[in-house]
Amino acid sequence: NLRTIEILTVSDNTYRFSGKMDELALRVGEPFLRIHQSYYVNTRAVVRMDFTAHEVTLKNGDRLPCSARYYREACKRLDGL
Repeated sequence: NLRTIEILTVSDNTYRFSGKMDELALRVGEPFLRIHQSYYVNTRAVVRMDFTAHEVTLKNGDRLPCSARYYREACKRLDGL
């Protein structure tokens, strides 16, 4: 849904609230990073950045796409993974 933000935590809790991703950006800062129109990630939960496939792998094994729009910033922030 374009107006519902869903937050998934490491402990598998899910929180939902109304809003837009751009509004979320104003509320969160470090260590969060936008990697896609639909995704922010906690950089502390990222274990790998696949520069070829343009995706990040999280500690829980989830793999999320990193879109071209956010790829350059993700590369800077996740360099060394």
